Amino acid sequence: MLTLWPAHRLSIGLLAVAVAASTAIVVGILRYGPTPAWPWFVMALSFLVSAVPLSVHYGAEEPAAPWFAVAVLFGYGLAVVSMAGLLCARFSKNSYSLLLDGLVLSAAVAAIAWSTLPDLIIPGSPVSGFHGGAVTLLSLDVALIYLLLSLSWPIRGFRHQPWALRGAVLIAVLFAVHSLVLVTIALVPAFAQGQVGQVVLAAVRLAVPVVVGIIALMPSMRTLTEAPRRRWTGQIGPLKAAVLVGVLLAATWVTIAGAGAARSVGAAALVSLTFVALATRLTRDANALAAVSDTLAHEAAHDALTGLPNRSALQRHTAAELSRTARRDEGVAVIFIDLDRFKRVNDTLGHAVGDLLLQAAAQRVAGAARQGDFVARAGGDEFVVVLSGPASGDAGMAVAERVVACLEEPIDLGVAQAVVGASAGVAIGGSAATLDIDTGADAALAAAAGLIRDADVAMYAAKQRGGRTVCRHDDRMRRSLERQVEIESQLTDALADGRVVAHYQPIVDLLDGDAEGRPRVRGYEALARWVDGNQVVHAPSAFLEAADRAGLVPQIDVAVLEAAVASIARWRQVTGDPLWVAVNITPVHLDDAGLPARVAEILDVHGLPGEALVLEITEKALIDDVPAARLNIAALSRLGVAVALDDFGTGYSGLAWLRDLPVRYVKIDRSFVQADTVIAEDARAAAYAIVASVTDMAHRVNARVIGEGIETVEHEDRMRALGVDMAQGYRYGAPWPAADVEDGLRELHRVSANGLNGLRKASARG
Repeated sequence: MLTLWPAHRLSIGLLAVAVAASTAIVVGILRYGPTPAWPWFVMALSFLVSAVPLSVHYGAEEPAAPWFAVAVLFGYGLAVVSMAGLLCARFSKNSYSLLLDGLVLSAAVAAIAWSTLPDLIIPGSPVSGFHGGAVTLLSLDVALIYLLLSLSWPIRGFRHQPWALRGAVLIAVLFAVHSLVLVTIALVPAFAQGQVGQVVLAAVRLAVPVVVGIIALMPSMRTLTEAPRRRWTGQIGPLKAAVLVGVLLAATWVTIAGAGAARSVGAAALVSLTFVALATRLTRDANALAAVSDTLAHEAAHDALTGLPNRSALQRHTAAELSRTARRDEGVAVIFIDLDRFKRVNDTLGHAVGDLLLQAAAQRVAGAARQGDFVARAGGDEFVVVLSGPASGDAGMAVAERVVACLEEPIDLGVAQAVVGASAGVAIGGSAATLDIDTGADAALAAAAGLIRDADVAMYAAKQRGGRTVCRHDDRMRRSLERQVEIESQLTDALADGRVVAHYQPIVDLLDGDAEGRPRVRGYEALARWVDGNQVVHAPSAFLEAADRAGLVPQIDVAVLEAAVASIARWRQVTGDPLWVAVNITPVHLDDAGLPARVAEILDVHGLPGEALVLEITEKALIDDVPAARLNIAALSRLGVAVALDDFGTGYSGLAWLRDLPVRYVKIDRSFVQADTVIAEDARAAAYAIVASVTDMAHRVNARVIGEGIETVEHEDRMRALGVDMAQGYRYGAPWPAADVEDGLRELHRVSANGLNGLRKASARG
């Protein structure tokens, strides 16, 4: 019986607070809808289950019956279940680990209390029979404190956290006070005989449901079931494991040294339970770590999109195969596959559909390979097959042809069907003659890289033959590759030394001539030339492929652009005519937001207006970012710079570009201009009809048309009749160096009557 507080009022207060808190919880569930809601219902039930026996206990004249303690402990158990449910909802991935940790701590506390409390109680104390319930309550308190702190973890600035999380910490503090009072009652007889401890326990039992009820009426109650932004990993860690093991060993020693068989058996059982929980926790952590390690190892060696081994795994596997077969003087066959029209599908239908295409292609490649063959994704739309076992060139070609054939079949992508096709290259290597097996793993990896490169070179040769075919690597391809590498090195030096220059071919106006009817020169196209160390001048056909593979084309474009602008500035001064110069650029420049500013700077250096420059892009080229290109072309247009679409009719995107980009010039490909010599007679009419149609479309979008490859009077007359505006070709002069162009222009300027002849004389000198 309590005298500090009226017993009957305390009894009524405990019951009223429990009912009010339970009601608040139900209201909060209905109002805010936490997910899941069952832990909150269990919490409300735990308050009612605990409050009823406690109110009976405080209000009764006689000591409570044994069922009182059982009911209170059952209510505590429901509270533990409720907190565990909230923890599982909040930390779905780590809740099992956290619950195991709580079990370890609670069992350890119970073992120590069970072993030590009875020996520390003075014989005859009123609490001599208290220790059993105290040990159980203390263990449940520890479990609740642990669960509450885990539930509110991590706290980053207590004042800035939601009230629900701060309330969880406050409840944990209340349970800590409750535990401290229990231990004090058990250890200090004077405190046990007074009523202060009972009052504190009663105050805690009143405060906990009050705090929970307040939390339940706040919107932040949902945060107790929502995953935090930063999850606690819940790892037990070496320090925690050491502390727990030390606690358990101490409890075991106290148990063995203590008196009483019942206590020894009980403590031993608790210690065993704790060790089992700890072992389970550590085993789970070890298994989780192993699983994570396996996952990371798999991800490091596999492509995330297709699930196939990646390039790193490919090189390691090929190296292992080379090492194995070298000892037997056998060969290894590598097939390098590249999709022919993947970029078109990716750009047209989007990257998501492109990913589906790559996944479908990977399945087809794997299905076409033999059982046991190693299939990998080398990157982008490239796949590699390494044949298993001894491999010959015939076996490699057979598998490669099967792969190419299966990729010819349409691929259903849901939104459309795609026919992409593929090109493949086959390389054979790995005999003892080509690999020294005594040089170790580094040599094997180097040989693997070389073999994969050979297959890549063979695939590129298949691309050059039109695609959808297979080529086998041979010595000729190796020599070609070596030559390309040599050219790449020389081109790099030539760019640094200023030996990448421009030659110029005139562009004339078919619709405006001089007094004698000869077409007037309107501008020039600047064409790149490479002057090697022996002063031999090479056309782009001799070096452009190597430059493209080496990524040097953008640098070549810039070098030609700067030289062309400087030249046209001088020629405009010489002639007084508004001549312009056309320079080829790669699509990567049109995607570059810095292009307009760079062009403006070059023009300003030479005091030229934008109208003096035309930038040419080929229809065959692909622009990765059309919106960016449109913005750049608009910015160039504001400078006065025009854009020309070159080789029109040879690609597949010309009409789309006329629609999407403000093109000012369209250059008809020479294959249409020279239709009288390059195609059958019955197809000429169609070719000329196409030229007329393209000319009409270009004029409708305010673009002028230039015919390329005009070499005869017949070509000129035909293009003029079809409405073509301007012409370019050997009829008007071959490309020649800037100095010769300038000499010809000076001669033309001096003797206008012999103007075109002067140009032809200059062309002959070039």
